This record gives sequence, C-alpha cells and structure tokens, in this order.
Amino acid sequence: MVGMGLQLIDSHFHLWKHDTLLVPGSLSLPPLNRDINWEDYAAATDGVDIAASVMVQVDHAPVDGEPEVEWIETVAAEHPTLKAVVAWAPLETEARKEHLDRLVRHAIVRGIRRNTQHEPDPGFCAQPEFIAGAAVLADYGLPCDLCVLAEQLEAVVALARACPQTTFVLNHIGKPDIRNHVTEPWRTHMAALADLGNVYCKLSPVARGENSPWSKEAIAGYVETVIGLFGSDRILWASNWPVSLLATEYRAWVDLAMDLTSGLGSEGQKAVFHDNAAGIYRIG
Repeated sequence: MVGMGLQLIDSHFHLWKHDTLLVPGSLSLPPLNRDINWEDYAAATDGVDIAASVMVQVDHAPVDGEPEVEWIETVAAEHPTLKAVVAWAPLETEARKEHLDRLVRHAIVRGIRRNTQHEPDPGFCAQPEFIAGAAVLADYGLPCDLCVLAEQLEAVVALARACPQTTFVLNHIGKPDIRNHVTEPWRTHMAALADLGNVYCKLSPVARGENSPWSKEAIAGYVETVIGLFGSDRILWASNWPVSLLATEYRAWVDLAMDLTSGLGSEGQKAVFHDNAAGIYRIG
C-alpha cells in the first residue's frame, strides 16, 4: 500500500466534462483534453489508502458553480470517499451573495475558489471588489482557495491581510517557476503569507505547461522552504490530479511527498496528509 500506513485526505483533485469548460487552459493539453470521471480517479489512486477526497472546481471562466456541485453530488452518492467540493463563486461581483446562498444549501460545499491565475492583472486579488467577496466568506464559514501564479502572490498577501477573519488556502505552493529555478520573489511573498495565521498552503504538483518538472532534485528546495515557513500545522497534501499528470503520476507523487516530509515525523506527516484537510474542509 502506497503511503506508509497513513490514511490520506486528497485535498485537491478534479473531475470534469470537457465540452462544458468555457476556458480549458492547460486542460486542452493531452492527456487532459477529455472527460475525467470517478473511474479514472479510482484507477489512479489504486493502492493508495484514500480516506477522503476534495473535488475542486475546474473552469477559469465566470460560470454558475451550482450545476458542477449538483453533478458532483451525484458522483458522491455512489462514491462516499468523495466528501467535499470547493465550488466556484463570483467573489468580485455583486452577485456573490446570491450565488453563495445557493451553494451553501448543498452540504457537500466546504469551500470556494474563484480561479484567478489567468487574470491579466497580477493585482486582481487585491482589488477592492475581490477583497469584499473574500471577506464575506467568513460569514459563511467557508475557506477561500486561491489558485495564482507566483507572479500574483504580492496581491494575495494584500488580500489575506485585508481579510483576517477569512481562512485562505493557497493552491500548489504558490505555483513558482520551477522549470527556470526561480525562487525570488516567490520565497519573500510566501514568507509574508506564512506570517499571517489565516493562510494555509497546499503541497501539490505545480503544473505550468507540458512536462512540468517535478523530480526530487527539482522540487526539494521549494518543498523545504514551504515546510520551514508554514510548518506541519498549515500544510495540506494534495494530488492536483489529473492536472498533475503534466508533471508526475499519482502514486509517484505520494511516495515523493512522503519522502520530502519525512523530517516532520509521524505526527507531522499525519497533520499534512490528513488532519489539516479534515479541519479546513470539515471532514469527519
């Protein structure tokens, strides 16, 4: 069994119907340019002790997030390890409250993500309208997942500072440019985020195009930085499957993540691979 005896919570994976995506982005690349269903995920995770999985919204474009949630509810009804959804909502618009009111009627919704990595303005997350939307999430008891590129992290720092009551979950270690070995200003911004107690970080594969580097040699320094800054109490392991296929295979990533976090000890690894996600996404 992959995972060294730990039951894992996969805090970030995706399913999709490809022809419904308005802005597929990297999902237009093979092997992602097709429908991805639960059976595919089950095959990828075969041999891994997955206690629970969190499905994260997919589209980059403004959409109504509720139909995606309703579809995932039907999948979860047949596959009970699918415990939670991080749904899309228009945080930067006046429609946010109406949208959120509908989403929270679905018990499976445990977080919100408005994917911003393709926004041309690197300061998008620091715009007053987006800050207002993120702040509202605290009233709903929902964390805010953030998918941004490293070049956009400065705005995320401003956002998190402006919304101290909202819990933020930074996706994919802030998506540094690993291919070109870029560490600054990524590290500086990550340190600023780590200084804020309301920011958590997902340890998950960074896919920035085809054949994204994800070997131990390529990522060890980045992972060491994240562990040193956030500690075991504020890191969530995740697969980012199937987008992660642009960089690595599921079971290979589990093994590598176990190796890279071995210095945390058994309790620290249990926090990273299970307990932190259980707390953030209210998985009993």
